Amino acid sequence: MLKKSDWLKQIQTWLTGAKKNGFTMQKVDIANEEYLLRNVNNKDIRELLRIERELYEGETPWNRTAFLYELNAPYPRLYLAVEKSSELVGFIGCRFKNDNGHITNFAVRKSYQKKGIGTHLLNKIKKYAEQNHCVTLSLEVRKSNMDAQRLYRRFGFVTIAIKKNYYNDTKEDAISMQCQIKEQRD
Repeated sequence: MLKKSDWLKQIQTWLTGAKKNGFTMQKVDIANEEYLLRNVNNKDIRELLRIERELYEGETPWNRTAFLYELNAPYPRLYLAVEKSSELVGFIGCRFKNDNGHITNFAVRKSYQKKGIGTHLLNKIKKYAEQNHCVTLSLEVRKSNMDAQRLYRRFGFVTIAIKKNYYNDTKEDAISMQCQIKEQRD
């Protein structure tokens, strides 16, 4: 049976989605603008869904349950949010297994795109993956999302496969991409 203090900590962790990942909140300068970079928590889900609706014409590729699962799953992961004046403007999520990091979700509000926020988030995830001894970083991207594909290629991602009818909402194909972070260990 859990002690009351352990039970309260467990409840707090579930409510906030806070798991120890070694990342601490920080102010960051992106293209001469100050932002707050922090861990995503369960309280952010409404804003994450709002960003998805904005980007996917009213649709949400992920629902509340999917975000809750990802933020509270037992495997290692890092979900980061960028805020400007207390408004969540972008986020990225990555899970880690063995020596691979897999970017699960990544979005920046339309009005904040092409301002370096996506680049900053990808840099943070790539650096975190490297520090945690990942060899590769992978993701899927919609075949129609050419802007995202260009960004990923700038980071060294290459196409490794096409996944037919991957996205449930539109049945669009996904391009599976991967980048090498470190040389394969012997």
